[in-house]
Amino acid sequence: MKPPKIILSRKSKDEKGLESIKGGGEYTIRSRGKITSPTNPSKTLSRGSVVSVKPKTETVTTATSNPPTYKSTTIDVPTSKFVSGDSQKGVKDRPTTMALGKQLKEDPKKTATRMDAQSKGETSYTGRKGQAEYSGRIDKSFEKKKINMPVPSKPTYKSETITKNVTSVKSPVSNAPAGRGGVTKRGHVEWLDRKSENKAFTSKPNTGGRTKIKWTGSKVKRY
Repeated sequence: MKPPKIILSRKSKDEKGLESIKGGGEYTIRSRGKITSPTNPSKTLSRGSVVSVKPKTETVTTATSNPPTYKSTTIDVPTSKFVSGDSQKGVKDRPTTMALGKQLKEDPKKTATRMDAQSKGETSYTGRKGQAEYSGRIDKSFEKKKINMPVPSKPTYKSETITKNVTSVKSPVSNAPAGRGGVTKRGHVEWLDRKSENKAFTSKPNTGGRTKIKWTGSKVKRY
């Protein structure tokens, strides 16, 4: 027993036809507004639309970035340091010691307080009667330092020719005269001319009985 013959719908045939030309080719749509356009998923293809998949050659240029190089340069780096001092008999840059305090004939407590301020890098301390007394200064200057500066490199450009398949859709062009309301009728579709119209004979066709009918065996011809 032969297996039953599977009859595909127009939509199924169109879907298979579009699948068959993915590698290249051309196919004409036979369904009415059911097939999604491969170039615009928000639209459907009308009957008679021609879908083409053709190779397209184009030149693509790509840029390759190279690693940067370095050059040595000298810059000025700001520096600061604390210089110990006192203001006994004029301001002098010198660290305070208990021996120096004894030499200056000052209170050992005052000498110890100034020494503590100098160890902490403070420029003043609180002396007698709550007054601030000098214990040193901050020496600000610049020093030379060598560093390696990155030098940006120029990119390298490479061109290559590639070929890829491009899909395009051509809608059917209407050559028919405008119908009621000035609306142009659907364009002529060649494959429909080759389709036989095997409808049963009737004295009341859809045209309201104005169409003449000629019976030719199993086919009906309207004119």
